[in-house]
Amino acid sequence: MLVITIIVGIVALVFASLYFLLKKDLKALNKDILHRLDKESKATLTTQSSNREIVEFTGTINYLFLEKENTKLEYKKIDQELKENISNISHDFRTPLTAILGYCDLLLKSDLTEETKEYVYIINKKAKSLHHLIQDFYDFSRIMSTDYPINIDFVSICELLKEVIFEYYEDFTDKDSSIDINIPREEIKTISDIDALRRIFSNLISNMLRHGIGGYKIKLAKKEKDAYISFENKVVFMDQENVERIFERSYAMDLSRGSNKSGLGLSIVKELAHRLNHNLEFSLKDNIFKIEIILKITA
Repeated sequence: MLVITIIVGIVALVFASLYFLLKKDLKALNKDILHRLDKESKATLTTQSSNREIVEFTGTINYLFLEKENTKLEYKKIDQELKENISNISHDFRTPLTAILGYCDLLLKSDLTEETKEYVYIINKKAKSLHHLIQDFYDFSRIMSTDYPINIDFVSICELLKEVIFEYYEDFTDKDSSIDINIPREEIKTISDIDALRRIFSNLISNMLRHGIGGYKIKLAKKEKDAYISFENKVVFMDQENVERIFERSYAMDLSRGSNKSGLGLSIVKELAHRLNHNLEFSLKDNIFKIEIILKITA
């Protein structure tokens, strides 16, 4: 009886030891997995365990990590190729369209009958819409690619904003709408890419014209070390869900179906602002939609 008790005790001790060793090995492996996931490390997992199943399990996890990394690299490669293809195709389309627009301008200035001029005007308008759409796709593909240049320099916010607003004077006139502009006389500078910032301002004004039904306001306010540029307009058929998702590429494009726009304007704004470390804020209150871009002021 004593012998049996001793044997049972030894067996229990062995199983207990194996259990604690297995638990220790699994705990160490779990810690390594979490560390790799948190740090996005590419290091191969190792184990000091003598348990064959633990060793095989570690090998399986390493295989899964390797497959994940390969899939990620393949996706990046395909995504980059797609962006480059879109950029190249857009560029190929822009060249003949530019020629068409040039000929339309010449025809509109020539001695044509009113009926013919009306037809040319329609062609010119549609060609411009197509040109803007292709330009959006071209710019978006370039901005999202790794080779998009960012040239940082001192930028006069007031002067740049005035220039961009002036470019849209005829658009506001065509809509028979007035715009409330509030820009200080003092010079306010920031560090940014002037072309990228110009595109941000331009796209935000285009968005006002496209979705707004009046109440257009553009304001530049200086608060401590920041410049707040707000673009405000009245809207209809816009709820909080629209506002929360308005910068999403797929959602914006879905909203644009059936129109002459790509729906990429605000997605481009978001990406450029991110590249330039400028902050964006937006709100919807009492059918007033406002987007605000915040720039750091430099002396």
